[in-house]
Amino acid sequence: MVAPKTVGNAVTTQLLFGTAGVPVKKRKTVEEVVPLAFRVLIGFHRSYAQAPLRSAVKKLHQEWVRSE
Repeated sequence: MVAPKTVGNAVTTQLLFGTAGVPVKKRKTVEEVVPLAFRVLIGFHRSYAQAPLRSAVKKLHQEWVRSE
């Protein structure tokens, strides 16, 4: 999602995004069931999801430094 953001007198763009992994709930109880595959892969998912964020921050910083 993209949202306008005002910083001082400048109007900028704020980029909002993310991912979610939600455990399944049993129908008869409120106990959460976390499948083995979910538990095993959640660490990989977190690293994989953060990689594009780090890349975007690095590129934005490089562009910002060049523009000054």
